[in-house]
Amino acid sequence: MKPLAALAISATMLFAQNERAPLHSVTAIRSWSLAEVTRVAVEVSGDFHFRSDRLHNPERVYFDILGARPRIDDKRFWSKAIDDKLVQRVRVAETSPGTTRIVLDLAGPAEVTTSQLSNPNRLIIEMRAAREPAIPTEPMLPAVKPPPAIKAEISKPVAPAGKPPLEAAVAREINASDGLCHSGRLPAAKVQGACCRARNPWSRQQRTSLLSPLPSCPT
Repeated sequence: MKPLAALAISATMLFAQNERAPLHSVTAIRSWSLAEVTRVAVEVSGDFHFRSDRLHNPERVYFDILGARPRIDDKRFWSKAIDDKLVQRVRVAETSPGTTRIVLDLAGPAEVTTSQLSNPNRLIIEMRAAREPAIPTEPMLPAVKPPPAIKAEISKPVAPAGKPPLEAAVAREINASDGLCHSGRLPAAKVQGACCRARNPWSRQQRTSLLSPLPSCPT
């Protein structure tokens, strides 16, 4: 039984090795510097998968070609200077068994887009200058003059120049009656009324009030 079990395990391992996808090769790196775009093409010997990431200080972006080894000019490590306004250099190396990394050293911030093509299999990488965010500006509003200050004028009450006409007439009558009462120039009936007002114990101010009538005098 043991030899049969060992034979079964060996057959399983051999079948797994045959099912494993063969490693491809990164065969060439080509670049084009255009007016607004820098294009890099990575050629691979077969169908592939890739992953990418971006790093800073300095600015760079890398692409890992999975299941492939570098075979550029029969070299395992490869580098080329581009030196345009977007890309400084491209570098290629096998960072782990079966993984080829392509690193693009950027000249500054850039927008990076990728597309995968077939027949032949290749990865197209395009770099464009990053657009700076627009600085928002507030519209200038016309200057508005403040309204003129309004001063409130408060009129002062004006004191009357003299006594009201009716009160002045009453005062003149009282004065005249008082004078005639003592002079004896009025008839008897009128003297009695005038003297009554003269003998009235009210003050002159009370007698001139329009709200209080004079009290009746005894006959």
